[in-house]
Amino acid sequence: MAATPSGHGYWLVAADGGVFSFGDASFHGSMGGQHLNRPVVAIAATATGSGYWLLAADGGLFGFGDAAFYGSAAVPPGSAFSAPGAYSVGLVATRSGDGYWIVEADGTVFAYGDALLPNPPPGLGLPAGGPGRVLLYGDSLSSEARGAFASLVASTGASVVTHAFGGTAICDWLPVMASDVQQFDPDVVVVQFSGDAFTPCMASRVPFGSPVPSVVAVYRADAIQAASILTSRGARVIFIGSPITASNPDRSLQDMYASLAASLPGTSFVDAGQAVTPGGVFAWTMPCLPGESGCSNGTVVVRAPDGTHFCPGGQRAYLGITLVCPVWSGGAFRFGAAMAAAARAA
Repeated sequence: MAATPSGHGYWLVAADGGVFSFGDASFHGSMGGQHLNRPVVAIAATATGSGYWLLAADGGLFGFGDAAFYGSAAVPPGSAFSAPGAYSVGLVATRSGDGYWIVEADGTVFAYGDALLPNPPPGLGLPAGGPGRVLLYGDSLSSEARGAFASLVASTGASVVTHAFGGTAICDWLPVMASDVQQFDPDVVVVQFSGDAFTPCMASRVPFGSPVPSVVAVYRADAIQAASILTSRGARVIFIGSPITASNPDRSLQDMYASLAASLPGTSFVDAGQAVTPGGVFAWTMPCLPGESGCSNGTVVVRAPDGTHFCPGGQRAYLGITLVCPVWSGGAFRFGAAMAAAARAA
C-alpha cells in the first residue's frame, strides 16, 4: 500500500502486480496480467503522486507514471544466485522522488538514485555526466560495493542494473548477459571478478587447488566471450582490476584484464582496486574522507579481517559469499566509487 502526497487517496498492489486506486490516487499502469518471476511485494509513490514503483520479491523493480528507473536488486530467474531465504520485502522512496531504498529479508538495504550520498564527499574524482544505462556484473566485492556504485552512477540520471553475488565467476553470468543486452541495451558495462572458482561452471574446468595460470586462462576465455556478447549492440565494456589481498599480492588476473582490454575493440581496463590499495600496496586503513563515518585518529578501516573483503569486523566469507555488513564500510564505498568514476567517464 502507498498513500498519495495529499493523504486523500492510496494505491493497493496485489501479488500479481495488479494496482487498485482509491481517492485522489490516479492509475498509471500495473504488471497485472504480465509474467513475473516472483510476486510483487511492495509499492512506493513518487513525490508528485503522478507515479509509483512496484517491487517484486526477486528485487525486480517496475516504474509507472513519472517513476524513473534508477536500478534494481534483481537476480536472474530461478534465483540461482540468491542465498537461502534472501528476497526483497520492502521499498521506500526518497523525499525528492529521485531515488529509493530496497530492503531484503536479511536486513540488507540497497540504495539507488539519491537515496545514498546525494552530495558525495569531495576528492572522489567523479566525472560530470555519464552514460544513460549502466550494467554491473561482479562477485562479492561488487556485492559489497554496489550500493555506492549504483548511487554514484544514478546521481547523473542514469539507469543502473547490478548483478553481483559472492563466489560467482564470469561464466555464471554469460546467459544473463545475452538477455540483458537485448532488454536493457546498456551504454556501459562494468565487469569485476577477482578469480573465484567455486561454482560448477568454474569447478568443472579448473578443479579446486588448480594453479593460478590455469584459473586465469579460463577467466580470459570467458572474458572474451563476455566482451563479444556485451559489445554486440555498441556497449562499452570496462574490465575492473580488484584489490590485492593481505595474503596474496598476485596480479595475474589484473594483468590479464589489462592485456585483453588493449586488444579487444570496445573494451577498457580500470584498476579500481587502487582505491583501497594505493600504489598496489595492501593497507588495512586509509585517511578518512570529509565527514566519513567510522573514523578514528583520521583513518578508517577499509578491509575485512580476512584481508580480502571490505567490511570492518566482518566474518570470513563462505565460498565467496559475505554476510551483511552492519557498519560503515569505507573500503566498499571507495571501491564502488572508483568503479562508478570509470563508468561515468566511459
